[in-house]
Amino acid sequence: MKEIIMPQSEVDYVLSYELESCGPETEAWMEAFHPDLHALGENEDRRMLAHQEGFKRQIASKGYVAMMVEVADDDEEQDEDEDYILDHETLEEPRN
Repeated sequence: MKEIIMPQSEVDYVLSYELESCGPETEAWMEAFHPDLHALGENEDRRMLAHQEGFKRQIASKGYVAMMVEVADDDEEQDEDEDYILDHETLEEPRN
């Protein structure tokens, strides 16, 4: 795992997210006819607001937003690939 700095465009997108009220009539209609969609929207709102809080904490403490990503070990990948590469001239496995 490696910590990377999140691109500013993604940080801006999350920080600019706002709850949008669609009005009581539309809200009632969605709950009545599309309860799954309504619940999905509420879950997305909670998720984005939680991300905003986490981003704000990171910015306050570090000055940037970071995330952990999984990074393959280049040496390990190269070794694994070599096991499967054949010399096209002789059709033999490479010698190490």
